[in-house]
Amino acid sequence: MRKLCITSGCKGGVGKSTLACLLAYALSQEGFSVVLLDLGGGDSGTLCLGGTPSGRGLTGREHGYWEGLRESPLSSGLRVAYAAPSSSWEELHLEAIRDAEVAIVDTAPCSQHCKEALFDLRIFVALPNWLSWHAYRRWVEKPEDRTQGDSSLLVINMYHPLLGDWKRRYAVLARRVATLSYDPALAFIYTRDVAEAYLVLSGRTKRDLRDLLDAVKSLLQGAHNSDSRGGVSLPGR
Repeated sequence: MRKLCITSGCKGGVGKSTLACLLAYALSQEGFSVVLLDLGGGDSGTLCLGGTPSGRGLTGREHGYWEGLRESPLSSGLRVAYAAPSSSWEELHLEAIRDAEVAIVDTAPCSQHCKEALFDLRIFVALPNWLSWHAYRRWVEKPEDRTQGDSSLLVINMYHPLLGDWKRRYAVLARRVATLSYDPALAFIYTRDVAEAYLVLSGRTKRDLRDLLDAVKSLLQGAHNSDSRGGVSLPGR
């Protein structure tokens, strides 16, 4: 099993949970067995996957909360679980998802789980603005993050080619940078869930998503090749 962590430096509006759901859904559509573990505590992921918000929110999800795995109604290859953030990766019910080929963990912003746990790939989601830039700079300036550059990917969300200066700014800090263009379909203005959005993405966003998926699979495969534990062959699926 390959383990992927997604986090951000800002609370709300970055599109972290939307991106986590989009990647999980897209990989499941390519035939992979995917588990999405939502530790964020909000309802964004629930809405993206066609569910009804629980209303429980951050304050209502107690330490140790665990709903168990459920198959997503959007894809037979995608299972979803919601859990409260806990102090260590060992408490996050890894045993329950070991049969998946890819596990995507959607953490709360500024979460410590991406640094403390052993992940094959860590994705930091940012926006093309100064608030996100400063949050990412704080993230990479921490010693524990500098040592894990080979397993990290920065994704600039809601991007546009006219914002190339921001991509260059981030590239000074990040070893690997990917972009995902702004798309009303992913704002769920006229789409109800990530499956509908996936079908009507603009040409530019589809190209960005394809490049992002290729980068993710390549990095996960690189982790597999350097890891004697074994795993699934991802590229070319």
